[in-house]
Amino acid sequence: MEQFLEILLFLSFIFSTTIASVNIDINFRKESESRKKLPRFWTNTGFAPTQPIENAADFLESDDVNLNLEFIGSLPNNGIRNVRIHWLLNMISLSYSNGTQFPTLNFNRLDKFLWKLINDYRLNPTIEFMTTLKFKKLNTVIWEDFAYQVISRYIGRYGVKNVRKWKLETWNEPDLDGYNLLNFTNEEFIDYMKGISEGIKAVERQFSLNNTLKLRGPAGLFKDERKHKFCWGVLENCNKFPVKCPIDIITFHRKGNGNTADEVLNESLDLIEDFKKRFKNLTTLKYSNTEADPIKKWSEPRDFQSDSRYAVILTEIIFSHWQALYDGRMKNLESISHDNSFLNFYPNFFTQRTLLARFQMNNTTPKHVQFIQKPVFGVLGLIANLATHAGRVHTLNDKNISYLVTLNNRSESFYSCIVIWSHVNLKVFSNKSKTFDITIQNIIIGNSINLFYIGEGIDNRKTNPSAIFDRNSKPPFPDFSVFEEMRAAQDPTILVNPTKVVDGKIILNLRLMRPFVVVIRICDKNVTKPKKVFNLRLRRINSEEIVLFWSDSFYKERCLKTYEIFFKYLIDDDYKQIETRHIPFLNHQLKHTIPGCFKIRSRDIFDRVSKLSTKICFNET
Repeated sequence: MEQFLEILLFLSFIFSTTIASVNIDINFRKESESRKKLPRFWTNTGFAPTQPIENAADFLESDDVNLNLEFIGSLPNNGIRNVRIHWLLNMISLSYSNGTQFPTLNFNRLDKFLWKLINDYRLNPTIEFMTTLKFKKLNTVIWEDFAYQVISRYIGRYGVKNVRKWKLETWNEPDLDGYNLLNFTNEEFIDYMKGISEGIKAVERQFSLNNTLKLRGPAGLFKDERKHKFCWGVLENCNKFPVKCPIDIITFHRKGNGNTADEVLNESLDLIEDFKKRFKNLTTLKYSNTEADPIKKWSEPRDFQSDSRYAVILTEIIFSHWQALYDGRMKNLESISHDNSFLNFYPNFFTQRTLLARFQMNNTTPKHVQFIQKPVFGVLGLIANLATHAGRVHTLNDKNISYLVTLNNRSESFYSCIVIWSHVNLKVFSNKSKTFDITIQNIIIGNSINLFYIGEGIDNRKTNPSAIFDRNSKPPFPDFSVFEEMRAAQDPTILVNPTKVVDGKIILNLRLMRPFVVVIRICDKNVTKPKKVFNLRLRRINSEEIVLFWSDSFYKERCLKTYEIFFKYLIDDDYKQIETRHIPFLNHQLKHTIPGCFKIRSRDIFDRVSKLSTKICFNET
């Protein structure tokens, strides 16, 4: 007999004067019938080294960059999977032997960087074939050899299975003087594109691959054809000679104007429609907006990038693209990426387009760095819980609230992750909002009886570390107590603790401040039990603080609630839990000076726990 589950969700906001009612009726039978596979097309980020570009290797080897990347890699369930780093290949050096045409490449620095990125941080690189290396001569053959050496080396080190998860892309925005540092002519750029493509094909022949390694490009702005002749020219040549086209996936950059999330999608749709009209031989190629940001200029300080407004607008950008993919307007969409893993600089700790707020603590001996997770980081962790399939995006109340139902595709157990978010217009935003009574009801889920649910979210009240920073007079060097207060507000809040569904009904009473993102997970007890976490690492921040990082399995039905930290003194035998705070992600910073050993375990919403991890030990030196 089919069971009915009714969720009643009441959200009210502070500073409110009026009440509006919104009723959300979710019928899982209908959602199941209309569901489509939901690819994780948004799990990408990017950044660029600081100037000068010739020092890119030094920048990428810095402690600040690596700690930033390690935090990004600590999002659960591959919340971020690929990192697109401009000038990454400047970590290679070259030399020539007497009379040789081809250079000898030294990969030592790149090898070490990629080893940490892949094995410790569990991230994949996007290899952009752009470099300022001093080649004696540049032509198709040299570029072919360069691409071949890079890819074949890392297939040899990591295997085809892993390297195929990487992304290979041509020169970033080649029409801009700030990137075209080799001063390509039209003919030279054509030689470059052909050479990179041929180098990839040579690798595929060597390893008996059949079009496994996809080349993406031309990573262009596609604006005025007179100024952006390289990116337009690539597609024109591909349209004339499709068999010889060097690229497999068309990449472009379309950002918004800083108003609403729809701007990014609409700009992309307009460009794609232009492609379809002009390049009829390229309509089968997939495409990717690799810089799908709400507004250009990452370093420009903007208040909305400090709090949940940026988190919500990123959520809207992602799900507007899903809706376009779902209804066929963007049927060839391969992925989107956001350029938001930069390192902010003083005095713009929260207001630049970053995932984390960096504090360079130059008032200590030795100097050190502290990171605080922004709400945008938290929301990427929340939507990492999405199920494998989804229906369309539903929009209610004059487009002020939307929701998406995702659910699994397995008959033996039930899993759903529902996302509800309030819309935000960055030009007219105000914290003063109406009170919303939201009712979710009529959920039909079949024969499952051992159901539990959990509610989590971010908003501008409970999860707003930048407000705490402001309230403390924006100190350039916050003390330990201010950092502790900000960290207490950096993670998504548990709005409703794990609760068993009784009599097919859930009632939630919540208080949030717009803009918000709420995630409700409903789990059948038949879902996979927690697995043992692995790759536990310890990073010393200063003489009194450390950060623990670890890795976890990917769950198609992620019903984990939290992680737990255990510690034992070196002379003791027993581990004891030392941290009772909610730990939703794969990192935790704590004050600790006593030698001993740590272990981690996970706990799900059914209170089932994993085995303790392998230990990592700490001493004063």
